[in-house]
Amino acid sequence: AMPPLLQKRAVFYRELASGFYEPRAYALAVAIVELPFVTTSTLLYVMCFYWLVGFEASRVGYFIVMQLVFTFFGVFFGQACIVFLPTLVDAQQTVPTLTMIMQLFCGFLILRSQIRDFLIWIYWVNPYTYYIAGQVINQLEDTAFFCNQDEFVLTFNSTEPCVDCEAQGAAAPEVCRENVRRANDNASACGFCQYTTGESFLEFYSMNQAPVRAKWADVGYVAIWVLFSRAMTVVGLVFIRHYTR
Repeated sequence: AMPPLLQKRAVFYRELASGFYEPRAYALAVAIVELPFVTTSTLLYVMCFYWLVGFEASRVGYFIVMQLVFTFFGVFFGQACIVFLPTLVDAQQTVPTLTMIMQLFCGFLILRSQIRDFLIWIYWVNPYTYYIAGQVINQLEDTAFFCNQDEFVLTFNSTEPCVDCEAQGAAAPEVCRENVRRANDNASACGFCQYTTGESFLEFYSMNQAPVRAKWADVGYVAIWVLFSRAMTVVGLVFIRHYTR
C-alpha cells in the first residue's frame, strides 16, 4: 500500500494545486482501489491456512470477518504512515517498529499481568490485542482437550492430589488413563494435563476478561482502528506537504 501512494505523491500535489480534486476525494479513491486486492488476498489466505491447520469448519465465518477487517487495518495503517513520512525508507523503518511494539504488548508474548503499569496503555489501545484475542476465543471457546501419552506434565514432590483422566470427562482416551497410572506409579510424581478446556487457556492469557472477552466486540475495536487510520490519512493529505511545486 505504501509504494504506490508515494509514487503518486507528485501527481497528487500537482492536481491539488490545480484545484482538480481535494484531499478527501483522493483519500477515498486510494481506499477504494485497495478493496479488490485486500478481499481477494484475505480469502486466498483463509483457504490456504484455515483448513490446513485443522480449525473448526463451523467457525470459519468469524475468522474471515476478523481477518478481513484486520487486513484492511494493515493496509490503511501503512497509507496513514506514508502520508506523514517524507520517503519510503522512513516508512519502511517506522511501520515495522510500530508493528513490533504492538505485537510485543498485545498480551501474548508478554502476558497482560506482566506488563508494567506505565506501559499497560499500549495493551489497551493495541489493535493486535483485539485481533489475536478474537481469533483465539473463536477457536477455543466451548472446547475440551485430552492429553496424549507424551503431553502430561509430571510434577515431582507435589503436595496436591494427582488429577486423573476422569477430570477430563468420560470420553478421555485410554492412552490418557494409562499414562496417568504410570505417572502415579512413582510415589513422588504426579501427571496432569495442563489444559483441559479452552477456557483454561484463555484464562492464562487473560482473554476471558474485559475488554477482549467478547469476540464480536473485538472486531469492532479493530474496525475503529481502520476508521482511525483512514482519518489520519485524510489529515496527512490535507496538512502535510513534503515538497511544493
